[in-house]
Amino acid sequence: MSSNTVTYLYKEQLLNLLETLNSTMAHFIRCIAPNQKRLPGVIDPHLVIHQLRCNGVLEGIRICRQGYPNRMPFDEFIGRYRILISDTDLGYGRIAVQRFFDTIDLDPALIQIGKTKIYCKVGVISELENRRKNHLNLLMCGIQASIRWYLEQQHYKQLLKNSEATLIIQNNIRCFTETSTWHWYRLLLIVKELIPLNKNKVRLEEMLKKNDELTKELSNFRNKYEELQKLLDEANIKIKSLEDEKESQIWQNTEMREELRRHEELMEMMEKRFDEQHAKVMKIHSCLQDNEKKIELIENEKKNLEGQLCKVRNCKESCICKLNCEREYELRRKVENDLEIYERTKKEMELKLELMHKERDEESNITQEYA
Repeated sequence: MSSNTVTYLYKEQLLNLLETLNSTMAHFIRCIAPNQKRLPGVIDPHLVIHQLRCNGVLEGIRICRQGYPNRMPFDEFIGRYRILISDTDLGYGRIAVQRFFDTIDLDPALIQIGKTKIYCKVGVISELENRRKNHLNLLMCGIQASIRWYLEQQHYKQLLKNSEATLIIQNNIRCFTETSTWHWYRLLLIVKELIPLNKNKVRLEEMLKKNDELTKELSNFRNKYEELQKLLDEANIKIKSLEDEKESQIWQNTEMREELRRHEELMEMMEKRFDEQHAKVMKIHSCLQDNEKKIELIENEKKNLEGQLCKVRNCKESCICKLNCEREYELRRKVENDLEIYERTKKEMELKLELMHKERDEESNITQEYA
């Protein structure tokens, strides 16, 4: 492996230094000599600048000004400074940051937009914080002014109501004091007590008439109520009978459903039995066809045996004529034995044929019954 270069070592030292600084709350105190004469209140600008340049302060400030020391994620940046342009819809992410800086009056060279973060030069964040602070102050002043205006309006409305109520009370008191000392008003009160006597008699008669009419209407309403009550009782009876009929109908429906279910089960069972019997019939039919084929074969064998028998008989006759007496006896005995064997086989074949005919008749009868 090649040895580490000076640049690599310097980079590692800077990274370690930054890591240490970020993990601690470090602060620095730089002592600057204001003058070489050691006098109070005297500052030599060239000496101070020379010391700051030699200490690296000016170079650090220059690097910070040329670089982008302040960085923030898009969402955090928009969430904090969206209030500066709350009237527009920014959106989210990189597009929101781009719209934000297009809207506000700020030099584009002071910021750089990355993939996930916004990079700002020195002074940009402080400028945005000042604008945010001023904007919040304006908003708070506006809110406080609106609240004060609302409270004053409510107080003014209450004072207006109180003044109107005071004026009404004062007017009523003046009217009462004026009428209470007026003699004609006192006379009116005395006469007013005497006037309603005749009117009360007329009103009493009218009220009695109205009472009679109301009693008649009440009796009519009672009669109608009794009639309606009778109709209601009849309707309740009909409803009860209909409910009984409904219950009986429901019971009949359940019985019919149960019977229908039994019939369906019976139909399924009959279909299964029919399928089984149909399979048996088809099997019997196939057996019947096989037996018919066997009967045809047996009949063919019978015909062949009969032909052979005729040949044997012809041979017998020819042999009897040709053979001598000695051989004739032996031949006759042999032929008789053959005839006995043939007759025996013939009887057996006839019995088998009869049995097969009987089986075929029985199978045909069975097929006719199931058909």
